[in-house]
Amino acid sequence: PDLVWIKRRRSTEDHAWFDSVRGVQRQISSNLTAAGYTTTNAVSSFDSTGFTTGGNGATNSSGHTYVAWCFNAGSGNAASNNNGTITSTVKANTAAGFSIVSYTANGTAGTTIGHGLSQAPQLIIVKHRNGTSNWPVYATGLSAVSKYLYLNTSGGEASSSNPDEFHSTAPTSTVFS
Repeated sequence: PDLVWIKRRRSTEDHAWFDSVRGVQRQISSNLTAAGYTTTNAVSSFDSTGFTTGGNGATNSSGHTYVAWCFNAGSGNAASNNNGTITSTVKANTAAGFSIVSYTANGTAGTTIGHGLSQAPQLIIVKHRNGTSNWPVYATGLSAVSKYLYLNTSGGEASSSNPDEFHSTAPTSTVFS
């Protein structure tokens, strides 16, 4: 897998996300606004038949049960994507309609980022990796393109008075805003 999302089932522990674009030991938690960090005792490798963990409480503590969702972003390595106004690093599985995108924002509203797919994505989840912020979510099932959700909160869809969340623009076959 290229993205592994792990959650301990029956006791308190943060969600733990790991991906091949940021690096296998870079954890980020979807229930928190905190930045990502390096951990050496959680997921230690992505393997051809799954993944390997250490003894970290978020991924493999003795006596606890876990669930993991795993996503394949295709073969090969992440590559530079020059679609959009910001260059991104992308690993994409176009047949599955799944990609992992990394980019450095420039603070300009309406910026576009290449996603590496051949059609407009129906779901986009974004997280500021090196700072605290919510996890904005775009989904085609929301009531309007100007609506968004936050993955890390229990709130429903919301509108933004300034178009920071996806710039009130639907994604295209090459970019999202």
